[in-house]
Amino acid sequence: MKIGIFSHCTMDVIIYENEQYEAAGGPASYCSYTVRKQKHDVNLYTKFGANYPLEDFFKEHNILLHNALSTKNIPTIQKIHEM
Repeated sequence: MKIGIFSHCTMDVIIYENEQYEAAGGPASYCSYTVRKQKHDVNLYTKFGANYPLEDFFKEHNILLHNALSTKNIPTIQKIHEM
């Protein structure tokens, strides 16, 4: 079965016991990975900036991205914390 997912990816900042971690988040990430683990073909329609570090994660798990790279200036997590 082929599944099309239309949603956004995010970067989650997790703070646990004074340690900070960045991880993929958002409905698009969770749904794509879950559906792929169930052996379905996944077409992910989303947008993220050039600084999104997990684009390779999707490729490694055979999750197809369609024109996902945004050319808009998207603030980094550090800039968001400074706002």
